[in-house]
Amino acid sequence: MSRYRDRNKRPGRSKATRTPRQRILVVCEGGVTEPSYLKRFQAFVKNQLVEIIYEDGEGDPQFVVTTARDFKTKAARRAQSENDSNLDFDRVWCVIDVDDHSRLDQARIMALDHGIELAISNPSFELWLLLHLRESPGSRKQDAIRSLLKQKQHWPTYQKEVLSVHFKDCETGYHQAVIRAKKLDELAASIREPGKNPSTGVYRLTEEIRLGFASPGNESLPGS
Repeated sequence: MSRYRDRNKRPGRSKATRTPRQRILVVCEGGVTEPSYLKRFQAFVKNQLVEIIYEDGEGDPQFVVTTARDFKTKAARRAQSENDSNLDFDRVWCVIDVDDHSRLDQARIMALDHGIELAISNPSFELWLLLHLRESPGSRKQDAIRSLLKQKQHWPTYQKEVLSVHFKDCETGYHQAVIRAKKLDELAASIREPGKNPSTGVYRLTEEIRLGFASPGNESLPGS
């Protein structure tokens, strides 16, 4: 074999490897406050390994879960037909309130059947916002939570009907909100009433956006 290299042959170039992004579908019951907060939160944490697709699922919880199921099914079919797993969703979330919805139990069952995660707030998403600013006020109706949120010492400019959720208003209290929400979950579990008023599972979604999540071949969490 010759000791000399073929000068006309270019050396092979190593292919750059790129960590695949985790795709999350988030379907929100509310069309303004929830996506406004989550999009700003996503921009704040700057986790480039997570890609989030937001869809409007305004309606009762069962309609929201149905919307999520349909989008999940379409994405899976497209991924299969184009032989591209990157088109599928790694996780699907629904952000819903308890309020006085009568079909919440049906929504839970449907979500379980289709592998959909639920971020449920009781009574409403605004409890999650309030936990950035103070401890839980105890069991309250949605209107009472909103009134507390709008108090002068908290967030007097808050309006649900407009795009008013700037994450900078919540930034300093985020980690406290997670701690407070977890405590509410632990309390509810201790009395065997998961999801009782007050409680919120939004922190499970936001922590997934912040850190990523473990999946086959991805046991470590980015940023952890």
